[in-house]
Amino acid sequence: MADAEGQESPDQLGGSLGMAGQIEHIARHFDRVRSRALAGEGLSPRDVEVLNALGQAGSPYRLSQGDLARASQLTSGGMTSQADRMEEAGWVARSRDPDDRRGVLVSLTETGRQILERSLKTYLSGAEASFGGLGPADQRALQRILTKLVAAIEGEGSSGA
Repeated sequence: MADAEGQESPDQLGGSLGMAGQIEHIARHFDRVRSRALAGEGLSPRDVEVLNALGQAGSPYRLSQGDLARASQLTSGGMTSQADRMEEAGWVARSRDPDDRRGVLVSLTETGRQILERSLKTYLSGAEASFGGLGPADQRALQRILTKLVAAIEGEGSSGA
């Protein structure tokens, strides 16, 4: 941002604006790392969100389609088309909910579990390599700072800012 004389303000370039730019650069890097990991398995980020929600549900790795939609932040219609595609790929299986005649259960298949595991392992390997230039103490310090930043950002959202 230029001042009245047309000069860039050093405070803005090196302060918040500079940090925001660095964070955006880092975010783009990790987005590329994730995209490469997922592309190797033919997955989209949305696929991983759904598969991961099922994996985190614990054995028997099954959720109602409504619960899965909420966990994946999808509308019910969006979840239906997502589940259709994933079922066709063999990553999930759907069945009637025995406790709800209109309900549908979505289960993680063994194929889906293996694909999720491989893609997360590939992503984790890429992410770990990205942090390779930082020693353990720096990584712990960065984790503390990022935790504070996320809390501050989330606090802004809850206060209406």
